[in-house]
Amino acid sequence: MKWSIPWVLFSACSPNTDPEVDSADGDADTDTDADSDTDTDTDSDTDSDTDPEPDPAVNSLVVSCLPTDNVLRYVCTVDVDPPQAVQLSVARVDGSGARAVVSDVIQASHVLPVALLAPVTPYEVEATAQATTATSSFTTDPAPPGVASRLQTTGTATTPYVGSNLPCVPGSPVGGIWDTATGDLVWYQVIGPGSGFDGYSILTFTEDHTALAITGAEIVEIDLDGNDVLRRPADRFYNHDLYRRDGLTWIMFTESAGDADLEGFVVWDATGVELARFRLDDALPIAPDARGDYAHGNSLYVDAAHHVLFSVLNQNTVFMVDGEPGSATFGSLDWVLAGKEEAPFGQDFTVDWSMIPGGDQFGSQHTANLRADGRLQLLDNERGRGLVFTYDPIAGTASADESYGAGAPGCSFQGTMTEDATGGVYVGCSGADLLEYAVGGATPVWESTLTCSNGVVPGRGPSAVRWYPLDGW
Repeated sequence: MKWSIPWVLFSACSPNTDPEVDSADGDADTDTDADSDTDTDTDSDTDSDTDPEPDPAVNSLVVSCLPTDNVLRYVCTVDVDPPQAVQLSVARVDGSGARAVVSDVIQASHVLPVALLAPVTPYEVEATAQATTATSSFTTDPAPPGVASRLQTTGTATTPYVGSNLPCVPGSPVGGIWDTATGDLVWYQVIGPGSGFDGYSILTFTEDHTALAITGAEIVEIDLDGNDVLRRPADRFYNHDLYRRDGLTWIMFTESAGDADLEGFVVWDATGVELARFRLDDALPIAPDARGDYAHGNSLYVDAAHHVLFSVLNQNTVFMVDGEPGSATFGSLDWVLAGKEEAPFGQDFTVDWSMIPGGDQFGSQHTANLRADGRLQLLDNERGRGLVFTYDPIAGTASADESYGAGAPGCSFQGTMTEDATGGVYVGCSGADLLEYAVGGATPVWESTLTCSNGVVPGRGPSAVRWYPLDGW
């Protein structure tokens, strides 16, 4: 989408203040014009029209919409004569769920995909070219069996959508997005191949408004219209997490290192070319007698400087390393925060736990990431709570500032601890339930439970592994 910003050209002339010298008689007469008039002649007429060739008048405008093979996506065709740019607005008949699609290409026929539609819902469509409009309408079909689902909600969320894997079809890697106000499923997509999302295979959502996943067999990225952005076979055991930032993708992997299995990450460019690779023993002290699943890395997050926050479950530790592939210090250790006194990888902080109840440690943590205000947050799976920390690596101090209940006394694998664009706190164990808290709040402002129309109960077998608030989608 392109935006035109009017521009204005300003011009100004500086008055001549040089003294007037009588050069004819050579005397010291420095007469100056005592007239205080310093008027300058400026042209205040500016042309704010940035389109030197305005679109010609519309002779005809027609819009029609057809379903696709995915019942929650339509394609609308807008025909305009003479050729010019158009825009499309789609909303439920009550005006809610409005979405706009703009095509700024000068052409006679525009094919515009429309996504994030609720099932069994009538929609009104309006196409616009200059001041001319054309309308159409359609009604979506029911979601197919196994996909049909909704959120049972109470309260009001501060994000319009949440996304997760859709666990209603056990063994199938499907992604879903739900409307937090209505509870409707508004997007689904088979991501596969694979055996479904779990603690190892994972679905995430990116800053580019795409779904990004490790399926076990592939690394896959799909846009809202169902198009492949990236699909590459897995060339090693990728698992647990991956993250998109500034067009780069960081992907966790596990590989053998003597008698131990150690995690690390690779960095890919937009086409899937590997730019850099890191393994835990590049930065952390690994015990000589390490055996088996020694660390069990389970989440990674990348900050604006491309430093990677990495969580290792079996050592109850999170740490930060330089993850910028072009950096001379790539892979160097920034700091280590241990959740318990036993700290094989060290401890760089003295932690103050006095501000929260419920135990002076964290363990088996997941989903470690940074809030917009720079604080660290993670899911303390051992106690079923989301924790927020203020930390200072230079001073070597940290404080547990806030604690949010996840709705259970403990969480098993994976789970959610994150925030939306307004700072709302989202926390939950893997399963069907998700809670939102206001910052510092003791009780949720919004609660949801995912239900499947086919009777599958998420969390009893297949689970919604991790939830993502989707702002601006």
